[in-house]
Amino acid sequence: MNSFKTSPIVNSILGFAIAAVGLGAPTIGHAATVGGPASGMICPTGYTPSFNGSNLKCSKISEIKVDLACLDSQFPIKVVRVPAGGTPNGLDVCDKPGGVQVTSANDISNFNRGSDYVNAKQDDAQIATKAGNQRQAEATALGVSLGDVEVQIGTAVTDTTSGDSTDKSKVPLTFFTFAVRTGVLIGNQGPVGLPATANSTSAFVPKPLPR
Repeated sequence: MNSFKTSPIVNSILGFAIAAVGLGAPTIGHAATVGGPASGMICPTGYTPSFNGSNLKCSKISEIKVDLACLDSQFPIKVVRVPAGGTPNGLDVCDKPGGVQVTSANDISNFNRGSDYVNAKQDDAQIATKAGNQRQAEATALGVSLGDVEVQIGTAVTDTTSGDSTDKSKVPLTFFTFAVRTGVLIGNQGPVGLPATANSTSAFVPKPLPR
């Protein structure tokens, strides 16, 4: 008679029983831990997630306004215009020294554009500077390095109703940053259960080992 150890029938029954026990046994890990791999990644507050194929992007739309400028060295005198004849919405112009003087309320149709005056233009250098400052401010607010935030400058449009007399370029900005683990606090505090970062005011609190 086959022994209990070598019986193929018994071995099959034992194998099935062991497998069944394995299916019902608790798994080892911290899948439910906030900030663990099973929790996934999220975009920081204020950022919108989007997918391009398998790539997760976190973006945020903002806007800056920059005064129109007189960039032509022959027409360096800026004239802030009010709504008047020939100039819809009082578009600001640039005058030249020693020439015909354009005032803020002249009927601009009485002057020759290109010889008496030119229109004020968007100042790309100042737009880039202000966008860079906003990028730094965004990185500071998120508590990350400048390299972790990118900014794309959109197409500027002239805004003649920005709340004061000076016409401005209204420029859309799109910020991008990395996704973070769920449960990670963005700003002055470091991740929960991890060592405090250089920007963190919280102490390191170790997590208990799983039992």
